[in-house]
Parts: sequence; structure tokens; C-alpha cells
Amino acid sequence: MVSDRASEAIKLRSRPVMKKLTILIIDDDENIQKVLEAAAQEIGHTTRTAKTIKEGRAAIEEYGADLVLLDRDLPDGDGINLCLALKKDPRFKAVPILMLTGMSETGDKVLGLRFGADDYLAKPFDMEELLARIDALARRLPPDQTGPDQS
Repeated sequence: MVSDRASEAIKLRSRPVMKKLTILIIDDDENIQKVLEAAAQEIGHTTRTAKTIKEGRAAIEEYGADLVLLDRDLPDGDGINLCLALKKDPRFKAVPILMLTGMSETGDKVLGLRFGADDYLAKPFDMEELLARIDALARRLPPDQTGPDQS
């Protein structure tokens, strides 16, 4: 499964990027992190990664982010708690959060969206769909809120 996703990421070279973003990937699965990083970087985005809620919070506070890809099932708790905390924090409330998780029941999706996620995609996911959702979230960002090299 991961090798298929890695090959999908390579195919994305010619795909146009709406805006270049700094994307914070918070997922404890290193394989998922690598696939997400490869796909995002291949089309011009910058990435940072974290494996826990604590690491994710520290990363966004230290480096910022234009978009967060957030798993729910993290070693130190439910990612929905970080989502809620970020949406309550005036510094980060405008940062889009895309929940990317194995919790795929309708109730899980509704809960994530009601607690502040801007989008929700269940694993396993299609890379093209994920990148389209990232583009859609990026289109909603004001020009001055997006990451480096906005020319």
C-alpha cells in the first residue's frame, strides 16, 4: 500500500500547485509521514512532522504552519483535542486542519468537523483526493497567510 502511494507521489511532479504551503503533518505512523511528505514536497510544499500531540503543539508554536494534517489516534491522546485547542488559540484559529485518520465512521467525521476540523479524510485515502482537498483549503487562505515563495 505504501509503495503504491509513493509511486503516486512521483507522478505528481507535473501537477500545478495553487499556493506553496508549510504543512505540519502530525501522525505517529512513519510510513504515512514519509508518503505525505514526499507527495507534498514533490509539488512544492514545505513540511514538518510530529508524532504526538505534544510534539505537534510545540512544532506549530515554534515554526508555525499554513495547514495541519492531523491524525486522531496519537500515542498521547485523541488528535481532536489538539484540533480544538488550536481553534481556540487566536494565533492558530485560522490555520486549516485536515483530519487524516483511520476513524471512518460518520459519527467520527461529524465529531471532527464539529470540533474544528476544516476537512476530514479517512485512511486509507487516495493521494489525488488528499491533494485536491489541500488545494481547496489553500484557496481559502488569504495571500498573506501562506508559506514561503509566494510568487
